[in-house]
Amino acid sequence: MKPLFALVVLVVALLLACGCTGTATEEAFDWFNRVVTSGKVKRKIEIKPMKTSSRSYAGGTGTTLRIANGDPARTIVHELGHSLEELDQKVWSASRKFYAERTKKDKIESLAKLTGKRGYGSEKTKKDKFLHPYMGKWETDATGQQAYTELVSMGLEELYVDPVRLLEKDPEYFKWIVEVIHGVTA
Repeated sequence: MKPLFALVVLVVALLLACGCTGTATEEAFDWFNRVVTSGKVKRKIEIKPMKTSSRSYAGGTGTTLRIANGDPARTIVHELGHSLEELDQKVWSASRKFYAERTKKDKIESLAKLTGKRGYGSEKTKKDKFLHPYMGKWETDATGQQAYTELVSMGLEELYVDPVRLLEKDPEYFKWIVEVIHGVTA
């Protein structure tokens, strides 16, 4: 099994440099490198700390993880999922295909209205039968095309937190995310 990202010694150096040496960060990277065996992206992933009140995110076309201080490992695993989708074209293609298949009968709806959480603001989703409406989040780029999905990031987070729940509640999604992380789905 080969780790997806060429993080090797670089991860340790970046973790030390950004002050992200907490157990959660180390745990997330360790889990990710053990579990994800698909593809091989030879790009450095830079980790930058943020203020506690900020929301973590992957940016810089997947090459930067902005991690809020105190975020749990599940959040870091989630953001690594965004990097995986962004940096591996096969994963991105598989995500778009799976999203289109699963949500073809769904309309775009407000995440805030579906969840009752105002913090989602104007974010949109196609809810499908996902465990959480956020899994079907709809985000477009300047041309109106789908910019990214939450499928890989939320799928990895579910595998990390409670894989049995994902398997029992949404076996199709479980099968898909396992195939993606092992390079079976194209």
